[in-house]
This record gives sequence, C-alpha cells and structure tokens, in this order.
Amino acid sequence: MAAKLNERTEVSIPLKNLIGIVIAATLATMGYFGITERINFLEHELEMAVVEIEENDKWIDDFEPPEEVRSTVKRVRELEVKIKEIEMNFLYMKQMYDRIAELELRRGKLRR
Repeated sequence: MAAKLNERTEVSIPLKNLIGIVIAATLATMGYFGITERINFLEHELEMAVVEIEENDKWIDDFEPPEEVRSTVKRVRELEVKIKEIEMNFLYMKQMYDRIAELELRRGKLRR
C-alpha cells in the first residue's frame, strides 16, 4: 500500500546529505547563470563585431579618394608618359649620335 503524503508527513534525512544537496543545487545554479552570462556576453561581442565589420565594409565600398589625390594620380600618369617619351627620344638621339660618329669615322678613313 502506498504511503499518503500530506502537510504533516515527516521526512528524515541526515543533515550531511541535506547540506550536500543544498550545496550541489547552489553550485549548479551558479554554474548555469555563469554560463548564461558568458554566452550573452559573447553574443553581444559578436553582434558588435558584425556591426563594426558592416560599417567598415560600407565605408570601403563607398570610398572615393579626394579630388586632390585623383588629380595628383592623373598628373603622375601624364608625367610617366612624358618620361617614357623622353627616354625613347634619348635612346633615338644616342643611336643617331653613334651612327654619326661611325659615319665620321668612315669618312675620315676614306680621306686618308
């Protein structure tokens, strides 16, 4: 036959066991809330990192260099082209100078 439980039912448990149960329940509760707090903190950190990454991504996508920089880059490119032309002209002039020197040398040999 099953025992009937009511508000006058007495339960006997050793004090050591009762203290152990209370301590275990307390530690489990503290552990649960500690883990929950850590998870919430990490989720918040992740959300903040995502927001910052999206801001940086938008800034990078929308970035245009200032007009001064663009005009400087354009001038540098034009100067590079001019330098290349000058180098080519210099090489052509050097070849012509070498050719003239060679022809003068031949002409000098022919006069002798």
